[in-house]
Amino acid sequence: MSEPASRRYGLIGAGHSAYAHVRALSEVAAASLVAVAETDGEALNDTMAFLQASRFKPAIYSDWREMLQLGELDAVVIASDGAQHFDMLSEALQTDRAIFVEVPICNTFKEAKQLSRLASKRAGLLQVGLDCRCLPEVMNFVAGVQADASDPPRLVKLSVNGLFHADMALAFRTIYPDGAPLDQLCGPYLDLLRWLTGAEPVRLSVNAGHVHPASRKKRDKKQPPRYDHAVMVLDFANGAKGVLDLALFGTPHIGMSVVTGQARHELTLNPAEPAPGHGPIAFSLRQFDQACATGQPAGASFADGVRALELGLLAQQAAVSGKAVTV
Repeated sequence: MSEPASRRYGLIGAGHSAYAHVRALSEVAAASLVAVAETDGEALNDTMAFLQASRFKPAIYSDWREMLQLGELDAVVIASDGAQHFDMLSEALQTDRAIFVEVPICNTFKEAKQLSRLASKRAGLLQVGLDCRCLPEVMNFVAGVQADASDPPRLVKLSVNGLFHADMALAFRTIYPDGAPLDQLCGPYLDLLRWLTGAEPVRLSVNAGHVHPASRKKRDKKQPPRYDHAVMVLDFANGAKGVLDLALFGTPHIGMSVVTGQARHELTLNPAEPAPGHGPIAFSLRQFDQACATGQPAGASFADGVRALELGLLAQQAAVSGKAVTV
């Protein structure tokens, strides 16, 4: 059976960083963005300029549920505010469409269990936006680290700096201008430590705080504590250790260092906004579209997304309590 000339995409969420998804889809030859849903008119304005300049002429919906009812959609990309992902993904999972959902997939352990039950009942493609898993440099780095099974990683260090830098086109900077709850930030990077180590974590300790002046402002106590830097240590079941050094302000930089019994592997990335077609979202959606076409496994599975969510929630818990938590 031949592939259609164009895969018809629907995008849920068009504010903040969603323009990056529009740009990324425009770099995928087989992708046709036919529908966009956004409940916030002001947020939609953030992306309209990119839509108008793109090759797409999508129908605009104020109700994402109405968009999901469209019979002509082949795939759905969920890139809205993470607080809405549970409701959106719950309904999308009840369709047979291919689904790409950004992290976090939801916001609580209970919601993750409910989504896991729904996901287990369907055969359609479901990929999570753990973008680091789709970057060619990182994929090659992990392959090199894991090439010798007799010499596994003993210590993995990951330094992530400058996510809130002015050059970074991320929704987090708009939603949380002075710092963020760790569960909204660190899950994908803790998942990367897990991937690099090739083992499951059993214990997590966190030391987090505020350095940037804006982060020290008095906040509403009803809101979850926010942090602008943190050091996290993961103990793995095989005896390895993982360290995540996270700093939101400063020059964008991601550094990876893996020490095995016989070697040391290092990789440095500049996460500042890349040229079209070369950013993490672009690689993720390109991989997703290829999986749609070929039936190959998702680049980052739903199980990986659940694990990233759990680790992020536990990191926030450990930061607030000041005590290590069992994973």
